[in-house]
Amino acid sequence: MLLHNINSPKNGYEILFQFFKKLEIKHFFGVTGGGVVHFLKYISPHTTDEPSFLTIDEYSAGYAPLGYFLTSGKVAACVSTLGAATKLLTCGLSDAKQHDIPSIYIVPAYDKSLDGRASLQDSSRFGSNVISQLRAESPEGVFVFDQLDNIPTLLHQAEIQLSSHKPVVFVLTHSA
Repeated sequence: MLLHNINSPKNGYEILFQFFKKLEIKHFFGVTGGGVVHFLKYISPHTTDEPSFLTIDEYSAGYAPLGYFLTSGKVAACVSTLGAATKLLTCGLSDAKQHDIPSIYIVPAYDKSLDGRASLQDSSRFGSNVISQLRAESPEGVFVFDQLDNIPTLLHQAEIQLSSHKPVVFVLTHSA
């Protein structure tokens, strides 16, 4: 089932959180900062019934969805900022892939208009080239949300991957 204009979402984050609600994904792990702050605006203060965010280091956060799935049978997600944090977070992606554990890795990327302009956080081919690296690790599991109109289709494809017990990576650009 594709998510199309459910409650008229205004941006990609709202569409993404509708997806999380549909799949009953309520637990997110990672470090706040950088572009993660935009993501966190859509998580309510911690309660037992609402999505929650646990702040832990990126390396541990990358493995937290695996442990959560193995103990509960439910999918969880982890979030990081750009640069080295993405590499630390996605260490768990290798294990999730090898052990068929559905999990979600959420990483930001700069809009293409910023290529080469933010050297420490540059996700383009001139910087960390993070999208190509992630696609090398998980060719069918990387979804780049850079156009609002494509997000529902990408989420449908991601849902198929998750239902096949495969991890997915959501690369978010703030412009979408």
